[in-house]
Amino acid sequence: SPLPNGLRHSLLPTLGEAALTTGILSFGGELRLNFMNPSIHHVQNGETVFDIPLDGHTQKSLFHAVYGEYARMGLSLIADEAYITEDTPFEFTSKATHSLYEAMMTIYGWIASVKARFLGFQTPLVWWTHGFDLSCLWFARGMDEHTDPHLNIGFSPGT
Repeated sequence: SPLPNGLRHSLLPTLGEAALTTGILSFGGELRLNFMNPSIHHVQNGETVFDIPLDGHTQKSLFHAVYGEYARMGLSLIADEAYITEDTPFEFTSKATHSLYEAMMTIYGWIASVKARFLGFQTPLVWWTHGFDLSCLWFARGMDEHTDPHLNIGFSPGT
């Protein structure tokens, strides 16, 4: 079932790996985006089930590769492909992705220190997959972003 505040669309930092994670998925394991070795991999019970390098893939081909691996695992997953439209091949180097990860972790630390000063309900500090912005919500009261007063604390690479 959907998480409050759209958190099902977010990624968290992975402990012990330069990666972001979906967290535990409903069918087990987690999908990780690795920045040291630019790839997406599924980890279950501490073991890597599959690993797909990003370089040379497009958004579309990566989407199909990931869902193809899940099909090989015996999972019948249905996903909306309406927003999977990009055909430009990814061009990554591990140096560039690692530098990006280090910058992201530095910003994460800054925002976490600001977040720690606020009392009241707060959502976790997460990356949002649609724009790769990093943020959390702080609520003056309640916890519904549609009706309750709140403040978005974060950083967006597009700004």
